[in-house]
Amino acid sequence: MTEKEKNKPEDFWSGFAFGASIAATLAYFLGTKVGRKYARNLLDFSEDLEGNVKNLIKSLNVEENSFGDEIKKFAKQNLSEVINKLKSKS
Repeated sequence: MTEKEKNKPEDFWSGFAFGASIAATLAYFLGTKVGRKYARNLLDFSEDLEGNVKNLIKSLNVEENSFGDEIKKFAKQNLSEVINKLKSKS
């Protein structure tokens, strides 16, 4: 592999763009009053993430275990269909 193939210009610009976006995001969150407010709100929300998600689910009037029951029903239906297809082919 030649030296030119190892260090492609596209790799440099991709890394440069990624680094610039991270630096701009950090500058916004740390350098402005509004950014610090959003960062503080995000940290407060993330401290009790599990409780916040449970409250969100409750506010949507969805039972926590209803998704699991639906998945089990779907799996049982598909399993019985597969078994019936196998029986019909043999």
